[in-house]
This record gives sequence, structure tokens and C-alpha cells, in this order.
Amino acid sequence: MGSLLKQSVLPQYILLKDLETDELLACEVIQKYDGRRENIFCLHVPPGTYAMVRYFYAKNGLISNAVFWEPVIRPADDGAEEGTVPAFTFTVRPETLHYVGTWHFETSQVRFTDNKFTFDESIRKKYPKLDLEAAIRAIPR
Repeated sequence: MGSLLKQSVLPQYILLKDLETDELLACEVIQKYDGRRENIFCLHVPPGTYAMVRYFYAKNGLISNAVFWEPVIRPADDGAEEGTVPAFTFTVRPETLHYVGTWHFETSQVRFTDNKFTFDESIRKKYPKLDLEAAIRAIPR
């Protein structure tokens, strides 16, 4: 569970790579833009450690839509080893609910924030059977 800040009228996806199996997963994080600044998403992924590889989105044009596949990489000044392209990663444990934070894709400097308390309150009525207090924080880093 998490939320994404980015506006587009078309679906948006994040491409995840399981670091153990090298399997790629394309996960829809926004079905379509509905006027909200922030969109909540829930994903079911197998347990493992995942790297965020690419972010897919489209923009409406006058005649056609433009499609973009942007790499999701850390800023160059985060202390990464020279010559590497460090990915943001997060780990999912088996049979457990995880909170992956608010994903900020509004600018080219991707970042993630922990707004779990606010997030939990915003979805508690809609999903009363989820044990939100037991959710593990798995903010990409």
C-alpha cells in the first residue's frame, strides 16, 4: 500500500525487478487520473527484495499521447559507488501487509516520504478489515 504524486489522465506503471530471481513486474499504480493530487494504490507482489527500474506514464497531446519510460534512479550525490546506477529498493516479507510510503514523481528528483499515520486514517473506513497497525514500513531507499 502506498500513494503516488504525479498527474496524468492515463494509467501509470512502475517496473519492479525482483533482485533474487531477476523477474520483472509491471505494477499499475494509477488506473487513471481522477482529479486528485495523490492516488492510493495496493499491489500484491511475491515476497522478495525489489528494485524500482522504470516509471511508465503518458501525457495527452493535441493529436496523440506521448508515452514515457523514465528510469528510477537515486540522485548522483547520495553517496553511491562511482560508475553505478543505484536503484531504490524495498523488501516484502511473506504473508504481511507493507506500507511503501508516498512516492514523489512530480519532478525528476524522485523521493519517498513516510506518511503512514495520515495514509492509514485516509483508508481506514474504506478497508476496515485491514490491520493497518500491523503493516510494516518498507519505504524505498
